[in-house]
Amino acid sequence: MMPDHEEPSPVTPSRFLYAVYVAAGLIICLGLVAMSLIEIRLLMLNFVIGAAFSMGLVRSTQFLVQQFLTPGDRLQQRRIWLMVFLLAKFPMILVFLALVSWSAWFDVTGFVIGVSLMPLLIIGYSLISIFTGNSPIGQVDLMTLFEKQDPLKNSVRR
Repeated sequence: MMPDHEEPSPVTPSRFLYAVYVAAGLIICLGLVAMSLIEIRLLMLNFVIGAAFSMGLVRSTQFLVQQFLTPGDRLQQRRIWLMVFLLAKFPMILVFLALVSWSAWFDVTGFVIGVSLMPLLIIGYSLISIFTGNSPIGQVDLMTLFEKQDPLKNSVRR
């Protein structure tokens, strides 16, 4: 008797980001091994710093959204605090980038490769989950992504 094929469970946002973090960790480890074998130490250092910076930005945004966008009586006040914290991240990001870029060991190529790791993984994994039907937003037909949407048809009347 053949086992029944279960439908894959939809990917929740926490599972989605967990998969992205695991993939990022694997790519960082493989990148470190490859760069250490070729002995590109400066590129390796900047790649690790850029990847850690990018992962830190994604993780801090995830934490802030999970903490301040939970349903409750004070949701509007929490949204205000979320915006305050998200806007407060900008000066810290600028200070970090200035310190890194003015250092003597800064290499643009390694840093950019490391920083671009998380956005590329998020885009890639979301495309894979949409095309395989495991999207967090439910089953998506490929043609609905390209169809022209009528804003009046989809609007909610009040």
